[in-house]
Amino acid sequence: MAKKVLTPEELAARKAQQSKTGKSNVRRSKSHERTIAKFLTTWSGQEFRRRRVEGRDVTVIERESTADVIPVKGDIHCSIEAKCGSVQTFAALMNNPKGTKFTEWWHQACYDVTLVSKVFNRQFYPMMFFRPYPNQNWVAISDKLFSQGILKPHEHLTPDLRVENTGGKMTLSVPLVWFPHFHFDAYDRLGEVSFNVVRTNNPKNYKFVPLVLDSMVLCRWQDFAAHVDPRSFFLNHIPLPADSANQSYDEDSESPPDGGSFSEPNVGLVE
Repeated sequence: MAKKVLTPEELAARKAQQSKTGKSNVRRSKSHERTIAKFLTTWSGQEFRRRRVEGRDVTVIERESTADVIPVKGDIHCSIEAKCGSVQTFAALMNNPKGTKFTEWWHQACYDVTLVSKVFNRQFYPMMFFRPYPNQNWVAISDKLFSQGILKPHEHLTPDLRVENTGGKMTLSVPLVWFPHFHFDAYDRLGEVSFNVVRTNNPKNYKFVPLVLDSMVLCRWQDFAAHVDPRSFFLNHIPLPADSANQSYDEDSESPPDGGSFSEPNVGLVE
């Protein structure tokens, strides 16, 4: 079948629609990043904002990092991405972890970590906000932050984590992750995963970079915020927000009717 040739009017209408869609996506992404910055500010008591300067050259990274959301002051362990577009289901991630859109996002987060770690000469870790349901915010975060003991339990939880040792003394016994979560470790066995890292619509300019991706902990933001001490998120000392033990972090969340599951075939990931 011969390909339809568009008239000049049809071409103009298509370009106008693409431009309108593109502008709408940009507005949505910026709004989502501001929402994530607000979440982090409320949780930590320290102001966060969205990154204002695009690009990944050294001068931009030195000023603005590579992350979507950054702290106004202080240094954190993570490079934070904020995603808000639709991709395949959690089941697709399980079935094909090397080829899903979610893994492409995670590859971007891990690639950005390599850049910012090199510029600042210290190790950063990927953290990515996403929405498996339209009104519920989840987090994917490198499991190294837990296995290396970087993130700590919130101080209001520590009495529940204290156990009596053989000497009769009470000590803190913290599991690898001490709140509801999924641990997705398939990347440990996949080897290098390659995706394009150049933001362009021209495939001729694509640059594919192979990376061994961090395995990750996936959880609801409200669970992460309620159980992780925000002071351990920062390299420098910050005060604990007043009344942080009684804060609620699920104002903008809406629980799925069945509690949700990675294997639920009709559950989409929404960026």
